[in-house]
Amino acid sequence: MDEVEQSIQELQKIGLNHVTTDKIKAVCAKNQMGNSPVPLNSEETKAITHQAERHLKMYDELFDTAGVGY
Repeated sequence: MDEVEQSIQELQKIGLNHVTTDKIKAVCAKNQMGNSPVPLNSEETKAITHQAERHLKMYDELFDTAGVGY
């Protein structure tokens, strides 16, 4: 219950119209997750980076912009 009350107080600082059930749930979930970032060298991060680079190359080919800004 303390977690819910803390979330409500946090939302009240933003404004009274920001206190909704969905936002309280979101703040509680955010607080439960903590601050544990994904390591930058994890397999998941590497896969996301590879896919993003692939998409950028595809856009270069689509719009014929390869070499612009390099």
